[in-house]
Amino acid sequence: MSEISKWIISISGMVLVGVLIEVILPEGKMSKLLKSIIGIFSVFIIILPLKDFDFKSLSFSNVSEFVIDESFVSERESEKIILVEKEVENNLELNGYKSVSVKIVGDYSGSNLKITSVFVDIANIVLIDENLNIDIYTNIMAIIKASLNVNEECVIFYE
Repeated sequence: MSEISKWIISISGMVLVGVLIEVILPEGKMSKLLKSIIGIFSVFIIILPLKDFDFKSLSFSNVSEFVIDESFVSERESEKIILVEKEVENNLELNGYKSVSVKIVGDYSGSNLKITSVFVDIANIVLIDENLNIDIYTNIMAIIKASLNVNEECVIFYE
């Protein structure tokens, strides 16, 4: 029988003994004491094989370079951009402009979002207050500029 098999059997035996003692003994100080002792023995049984392990033989020189998964990074950046889009749409809704769709084109350099353009689709816009109809473009532009800190040239409206 291999060393790993012996180790697994000893852990299983310790768990079985612990369960039996918990079932047999009534609640009280003696039960808590025995559970503590069994816990300590369990820790010793689990770490026992480490004393035979040769840590000096470990070598990390053959570990290859870490490679960044660009598709994963790109996907996380896309998710961040979607969250920013939703935040802008919520800001517009709070200011009385419902059903406005915002699409941001940009990329993350480090932790900062660099926005190249913002597309605002107002084809399905619903105005909560009729007074907001006076100058929709200027009002929405002001909200977007305040939310994203972008220039007016970056914002493109669609109807």
